Order: sequence, then C-alpha cells, then structure tokens
Amino acid sequence: MSITFAEFLRDPDLSGADFQVPTMATWQALAKVMSGEALTRREVELLKRCTGLSRLPKNMPVRTLILLCGRRAGKSKFLAAFAVWVALFAQDWREVLSRGERGVVLLLSHSKKQAAVLSRYASGSCHLPDIAPYVARLTADEIEFTNGAVIEVGVNDD
Repeated sequence: MSITFAEFLRDPDLSGADFQVPTMATWQALAKVMSGEALTRREVELLKRCTGLSRLPKNMPVRTLILLCGRRAGKSKFLAAFAVWVALFAQDWREVLSRGERGVVLLLSHSKKQAAVLSRYASGSCHLPDIAPYVARLTADEIEFTNGAVIEVGVNDD
C-alpha cells in the first residue's frame, strides 16, 4: 500500500482518533507540506501564522524540516506517527534490504523520560486494527514490522 504521510494522518484507522481533532489542524497541514500535497487557503494562512513566513516555499515536499515548538504542542505524537508511517508505508523495505538486514527508523530523544513517551505513542499505534497485522514483534525497546522495518527509540545522552 502506498500512501502519503498526510493520507496516513487523515485516516483514523491508521493514525488513530488523536489526529482527527481540530487542535491537530496545524500538524495535518504540516503533514501535507511534508507529503507535497496542495494546501487549502486556510492551511496556507495557518502555516504562515505559525512560521512567520509571508509566503510558503514552492519546493514541496520538504527534504529538511526544523520544528521549534513549545511544550505540549504535539511533537512527540506527530513524530511517533511519522516513524510508524516511514516504517510501514514510505517504501517497500523488502525491495531495498538484504536478507537479514533491518530498516531502522530511529526516534531520538533528549532524555529517558521523553524516550518512554515516544515509545508509548509509537507502540500505541501498533494496536490499531489496520496497523496490528504488520507488527511482528513489540518489545520495550523496539517495534519490528513484518516488512523488515524496525522502530527503535534512543536517547542522545552524551
């Protein structure tokens, strides 16, 4: 199945109900930018307000994204959902991985406490009916999918 990240977030069977509420409109619009999808006029204005830009770049989808967000903005939830999408839908990993190789999607955190939050969000997605069939193994340290991809949560504790 080939779907964009924005389509993934819009589908409650894939991303859960959390992204279907009005307070997630900014994240939905950002997912459209990341996916290269056209924005509505309302979404353009919303992103201009959030970024301070007078016009949005034309070269979508974006290749690099830097987010400066305050506490409780939804970053962890959004990035955990992005990790699940990359692991399952960004491409068919079996086509590019050698036998025995795993495609690692790394969620990197600044602390063990934040890593636990990221892990819970990503693991929570694995219980959704349209995601669960793709989960091969779920442990405290990683989520392994049937397509050879694995989500690992690490801590940048240097």
